[in-house]
Amino acid sequence: LHPELYQRFGAELFNLQNANGPAHAWNQPALDVVMAKESPSLIAELASERALVAELREWARQLEEARDWHNEHRQMAEKALADAEAQLRSAHATLQELRQSCAAWRRQLPYRLLRRARILSDLQVD
Repeated sequence: LHPELYQRFGAELFNLQNANGPAHAWNQPALDVVMAKESPSLIAELASERALVAELREWARQLEEARDWHNEHRQMAEKALADAEAQLRSAHATLQELRQSCAAWRRQLPYRLLRRARILSDLQVD
């Protein structure tokens, strides 16, 4: 007898529950639960919370844009700094080469002048 009653009333109960929607939305006076459609204050509070969530999402989006902008400009500054350091190293190397070259010319200058003076004096003697 029990399985027959369960089959008969079980299907009816299942259909009734599905027709009323999910159980958490049922009006349960024993728990003093009021459905949202019956309470304008709940609807207003929900709208206010949705507006707050939308505002927070907008702030989060703006913060992400600011972070992206900051990261992009930081990377550009780091690249510019690296390029400037590379140019400075190159200029320093060129300066060292010029100093060495000038030092070699300074060491050779007296001998070159002396050789030219001898050549000129030999030409004048003839």
